Formats: sequence, structure tokens, C-alpha cells
Amino acid sequence: MLIAGFRENAVVLMLNVEEEARHQLGQILPQDGYVVVALSTMAELRAIEDWRPIFALLVGGAVTESTLRETVSIVKEENSASAVLVLSPKVDSELVVSALRQGADDYFFTPLDIFALRRRLGQLLSRWRADMALRQSQDRLALAIHATEDAVWDSDLVTGVVWRNESYYNQFGPRPRDGQDPYQWWHERVHPDDVRRVSRSMLWFMTGEMGERWTEEYRYRRVDGSYAYVIDRGRLATDDDGRPIRALGAMLDITDRKRQEDIKLAFSQVLEMLASGVGLEAILLRLVTVSEEIFAGTVCSILLLDETRKHLRVAAAPSLPGEYNRTVDGMAIGPMMGSCGSAAYWGRRVIVEDIAASPLWEGVHQAAREANVQACWSQPIFSSGQEVLGTFAIYYRQPRAPDEVDVEFITEAARLAGIAIERRRDEDALRTAEALARKERDFAERLIETAQVIVMVLDAEGAIVRFNDYMEKLSGYSLQEVRGRDWLDVFFNDSDRPMIRDLAQRSLAGDGGQGVIQSLRTRASVEREVAWWLRRLRDEERGPSELLLIGHDVTDLKEIQERLLQAERLSAIGEAMAGLSHESRNAIARGQSALRMLDRRLTDRPDLSELIDGVRLAHDDLEVLYEEVRQYAAPLIFRSERCDMQVLWGEAWQQLISVHSERRIEVSSVVDTSDLWCRVDASSVKQVFRNILENSLEASGDPCRIDVEYADQVWDDRPALCVSVTDHGRGVGPEQLARMFDAFYTTKTHGTGLGMAICRRIIQKHGGDIRVSGSLGEGTTIEVILPRGSSG
Repeated sequence: MLIAGFRENAVVLMLNVEEEARHQLGQILPQDGYVVVALSTMAELRAIEDWRPIFALLVGGAVTESTLRETVSIVKEENSASAVLVLSPKVDSELVVSALRQGADDYFFTPLDIFALRRRLGQLLSRWRADMALRQSQDRLALAIHATEDAVWDSDLVTGVVWRNESYYNQFGPRPRDGQDPYQWWHERVHPDDVRRVSRSMLWFMTGEMGERWTEEYRYRRVDGSYAYVIDRGRLATDDDGRPIRALGAMLDITDRKRQEDIKLAFSQVLEMLASGVGLEAILLRLVTVSEEIFAGTVCSILLLDETRKHLRVAAAPSLPGEYNRTVDGMAIGPMMGSCGSAAYWGRRVIVEDIAASPLWEGVHQAAREANVQACWSQPIFSSGQEVLGTFAIYYRQPRAPDEVDVEFITEAARLAGIAIERRRDEDALRTAEALARKERDFAERLIETAQVIVMVLDAEGAIVRFNDYMEKLSGYSLQEVRGRDWLDVFFNDSDRPMIRDLAQRSLAGDGGQGVIQSLRTRASVEREVAWWLRRLRDEERGPSELLLIGHDVTDLKEIQERLLQAERLSAIGEAMAGLSHESRNAIARGQSALRMLDRRLTDRPDLSELIDGVRLAHDDLEVLYEEVRQYAAPLIFRSERCDMQVLWGEAWQQLISVHSERRIEVSSVVDTSDLWCRVDASSVKQVFRNILENSLEASGDPCRIDVEYADQVWDDRPALCVSVTDHGRGVGPEQLARMFDAFYTTKTHGTGLGMAICRRIIQKHGGDIRVSGSLGEGTTIEVILPRGSSG
């Protein structure tokens, strides 16, 4: 593309500039005499043939690093006097730093500060015109350097002579003393925290180890002793043999823009704290500390009006001396009460450039001198309704007037403080308004959560809205798991749902259900008997949209009733068995005596002796039956003592091993606990272990393996020990599992079916439980759970 006809006016190109900025620049820059041309693609940039009238290229920030690198390369190769400026939408963009390293001349953040951009373009235009006018002249470089406001330096690497332009010394002087090493002079002005890094980088650059270009960002001391943030860029020249002979560069002061970046980031952090609910004290303290970090050498404070609105109280002033803060704390506001007291009184900004000379500070001059502050600018903090809430103040150690950046900052800082204070005030008012309601609600919540009954609320469709902790513990479901689900699907079997649904619908219609007992299914598929009361909740605004349910778990009560009934039955059986056993034993004894006499008389009849032995065995089985029935029905009387369960198991095993000495039996033990002790009746627990062993041996062929495991467990909210016994025999089917503990139920060819029923009575009497699991062909596992502190 050829740009012709622009010999008199300087051309400014725009590449990939945002639409809003492009429109703004297209209207304003022509007023300064520039010809503005917008480019859409890199192809258009590459097609430019005549670069002489082009003095600046504005590149939008929405380009890749590689595209930006190519853009800078094209411009600088075609016309080294042309400037490249990056317009970036990101405050801390790495792309900007990369662009400066590649040779871009400057950068601006969007939305644009149009006045700063115009001023910078004017500076660059002066350099460009000087370069264009003197391009054919041998001294054009020197004149261009003098025409710019950049701090330019030129180092002869052969002689060691360093030349710097007047702008350099005006910003960062004074000049080196006669005989002073120019590099040492520069070195002394770099900030102590940056000097090591920058000196090493500069050395690598001048020795040619970094290539032809060099860029560093660091802090550099100004004439007034303060430090400026600068971007320093250099270009290396070499001789025909490639040896570095000269380095030229320019230093750009980016302090104001760096400060703007820091201000934006700091205020963003404060807003994030505000949005995340951080307390007012922490927010105000953070606002003060970041202000002091941004404006080095300052101290800041926030004072708030008290309830009388006549006195200021210190809210955040961490860097001011304690004695000074005590003097200020409680100070009355007034027309002549220092910077802050006057700002709060008049409701406008008060700037005091020199405290010692200000009549506003009469009476507190001494306190200011002792605090080592000589200037104070105070900005009122306003509410959204323009009510004065307090003041935000910046103090300086020396007399000083604010610039535009300072004024903009204290105004914005005070605005942020006002937002935080007003939010806190609104929150306090809301807390006060809610206090009484909260007390009543808390009382109701405590009543609901501590009540040992089910409290549940459903919506009109039967979906779960909430329930209390008691329901969580009883059902095994957390509210988060089932909120919004149909309560019938969660807690009831299919067969029970129609009746419960009808009851709920009648309750919503106004007919409350009272005392209806219905099983509730827990997460563990255990059914609990619950007496339900249902009541409609009326909402005056939305109508009757919810249903309140109160449920009382009566499972334990029914179990107690069943146990009492069982005890009565057992007592009756026991009384009957006591008499029956006494008479039966006498009869069996007489029969056994008669059988022995008959056996002695029939020594010559071996066939009859076998019949006599059969009768004798039948008598023995009958005696065992009577004894087991008596033991099942008799009251359990324990003598509890602290016992090692592994020892009791071993004693039970030794009692059986002699009887089964001919069998091949392997017993393995796994102890997964450090505590094997429980308080039990030793003889009865050994009886349980013997019965379990007998069942395992009877169910297993040879070789027989029995695995025993001891592990910690919690039973009924108490620490307990679980003794798990697993055989690898024929296993049990569903019917056997369901009836394992039923009295007189057995699958053995011999036996009464009372063994496991007696075992369960013994373990439950100890406060524990016994459980059986398994399947056909897979073996059987019996778990005995004993509370550790059970007293029997």
C-alpha cells in the first residue's frame, strides 16, 4: 500500500486499535495536525512503500507477542525515527513489557488518558521532525537527542567515556565530579534493592553476551532524592570483528504510570475485601497501608465521626506515633481544627502544604513537629447521601503541595472508605432490626434441634424442605442429600405409601393426622416404628403451602414391650421347666438304673444290649434337651469382671480341641486393636464362643479353617470390641439367616435349636449384639459385639 500526498503533515497509523479508542483518536488527533490512517491487517502494514511521512504507529493490545515483535521490527527497520506506542487494556500486561524490550517507545493503558497521549506524541514529533530534517547531517543524532525529553546516554566502550544529554541531568543530576567514574556515578543512583540485578544485566549487555538490545526496569534516584521507576533501553554497536565498541540508550520515567497501576491494583484489592465480607477495621487498615506503600515517604490516617457527629475518632493510623494519635482521638471538629477537623466541619477537601505556617494548625503545631509531619491533605469521607462520615488524610515529612494524581487518589480513597463505612452502618442497622426476631428464631431452632422427636417440613408436593438433627441421626440421611426429594420415596416402602400420601393430603386440606403409627425406612434399610402427627402450616402471604410433621420413634418402646412379654413367657416356661425337670430327672434316673440292671442280666443277649444302649442315649438326649430349655428360660445372672477376649476365646477353644483331636483344624487370628479388654461374665461369654466354634466345626469339612478377627467398633454411641468368626464351610441360605436366632430352629440332625438363641440372650444382656452373614457355599461369619464398659 502506498501512502502519498502526506509530505507536509505527520502520519499516525493505527493497527488493531479498539473501536472506541480508534473513534476517539480519529476525531482528536487531526485537530493537532496529524493525518490518521487506520490499518486492519498486518498485510496492509507490510505493503507500505514510503515510510518517510509516518512518524508514529499506535498498536492495540489485542495482538499476539509474535505479531507485536514483527510490527516493531518492520517500523524500526523502515524508519528508525518512527515511534511505536502500545495501547493495552491490561494494567499489568506482560505484553507491554515485551513490547518495550523489543523496541517500542512507550505504552498507554485503555481507557486512554488522551491528554497524556497527545503530550507524548508532541514530544515524539519533535524528535521525529528533527531526525527527518537532519537525516543527511552527521550531527543529526546529537540534535535529535537534545530535542527529546528522554534521558539519553551514549557510552564509548573503548575509551570509557559516557555522554548524557541535558534532559538526563535535569531529571537525575547532578553531573559526575571531575575524575569520577561515570559507571560508578550511575551505579550509586540505582535503588539498593535493584542494583545487583541491573548491574549484572548491564555488564552482560556491554560485553555482548545479551545480543544487540538491552532493556531493564528499575528504580533510579531523581535530583530531589526520590526514586523514579524507569525503563532503560540500550542498543549495542560493534566493529567489523564483532567486538562491542559503543552502547547508546534512553531512560524513560514511568513513575506516574506505575503509580496509576499500583493505585488501580490496590483499590481492586480493597473492593475484593469489601465484596468478600471482610470487617470494616481490616478494610480501613488495608486502605491506609496500601496508600503508604504507593506514596513512599507518607503516612496516612482515617478518622471517623462519633455518634454525636462532633468529634473525630482514630479508625486507622498505624504509622503515626501513638502520642499523636492520642492527641487527635476525640478531637472536636471546627472551622480552624487542623486539616481533618476543618475538612469534616466544612465538608470539603483541606490542603495544608506547610503545617508550621498554617493558622488551621494553631494549638497542635507542637504535636505535628513531634510526629515529624510537615504537610497534611485531608479529604472528607461521604456517604451516598453526601453525609460526612469522617476523613482520609495523607501526611508528608516535608512541605508539599499535591498534584493531579495526588488529588485524584485521595478523592478515590475517601470514596472507597465511605462505601465500606456505609455498608458497615447498614449491616449494624440490619443486625439491630433482626435481633429480636433472631432470639425468637434461635429459641425455636434450639427447641427443634434438641427435641428427641422427628421435626420435618414438606412443601405442598411432598418434597422435603428441612428436618432436624434427630431425624438425621435416626434415618442416616443428611438434609443436603434428600432436600427437594419426595419423602415417600425416601422413607417408606411401596406398600405403605398410598396410606401415608392420603394422610398428608387430608392434613393439607385441614384434617390433621394424629398418632398414626407407620414404619419409617432408614438409610440402612432398618425399619423404625414411628407415631406421626401432621399439621398444615399457614402462610398469610402465600397460603397453606407447607406441612409440618412431628414423629415419635416408638420402636424401642415396642421392643421393650415385646421383651417384657418374652420375659413373662420365659418366666412361665422356666417355672414349668423347673418342676418338669425335677420330676423328669427322677424318672430318667430310675429308668437309667433299670437299664443298667437289665444290661447285667442279659449278658448272653448282645442283640438286646444294643437296644438298651439306644434307650440310654435317648435318655441322655432328653436330659440335654431339658437342660437347654431350662437354661434358655432361666434368668441370666452375671458376675462381671474385666476380661481379655482373646484369652476367653483361647480357653473356649482348648475345651473343644480335645473332643475334635482327630480333625485337621487351622485357626488364624488378626488383632486390629490395641485394647482386647471388656467387662463381661467370663463363663457365659466362653459358652457363646464354644457354641460358635461348634457350629463352625459342624458346618466345615476337613481340612477346616477358622478366621478370628478382633477390631474396634462403636456400638450404641459407646466404644466396643467386635470379635468376628469366619468359617469356610457350606454357608447359610436366606431362610437360615432370617431364623438363625429363633428358638428351636435348627438345621442339624441333632440339637434343640436353642444354642444361638441362648447366645443372643447372653450378648444382648451384656448390652451388645450378635450378627450373622454369609451365603450358600461361601462360608458363614458371626460377629459378637461387646461394649467395653458393660457391667452386665
